[in-house]
Amino acid sequence: MGKDKGQVMKRIKAIAKGRVQGVGYRAAVQSRLEALGVTGYVKNLPDGTVEIVVEGEQGDVERAMDESRKGSAMSSVTSMEMEEQNPSGEFAAFEISR
Repeated sequence: MGKDKGQVMKRIKAIAKGRVQGVGYRAAVQSRLEALGVTGYVKNLPDGTVEIVVEGEQGDVERAMDESRKGSAMSSVTSMEMEEQNPSGEFAAFEISR
């Protein structure tokens, strides 16, 4: 499966801070981002934050970051640190990583 010319691929690694563990945040992010068709993962980090890595077309990745800020009904994202990285194409889907 080749990509059409003109599609700009993007990868962002983000760290979500706030009330994001034990509140359904990862499942909500996984559901929303899977629906967007992006790939990558969401996982809890030992310091209480959540790491999100998203790859896809530029517009889809930007929408994914917006959706990641929303989280679940019980979560509260107070800040999101984002870092752009080089897309690798290593992911087949968007999954919860443990």
